[in-house]
Amino acid sequence: MLLHIGRQARAWRKERKLTQKELAHMIGVSASHYCRWENQCEDGNMGQARLEMLARVLGAPLTIYP
Repeated sequence: MLLHIGRQARAWRKERKLTQKELAHMIGVSASHYCRWENQCEDGNMGQARLEMLARVLGAPLTIYP
């Protein structure tokens, strides 16, 4: 399963002039973990709870594509 929320996260982060480290802290993951996830846009490395938290931070629905 791929989640396209990584692209949304990048755009949201840049609009608010946040670093990857700052956004990672907001959702409770390490900066290196978040950076890898944002670049790969894969859900397997993030975990469902973190993805749901990221969706809440972004104010976006969690859209999963098979």
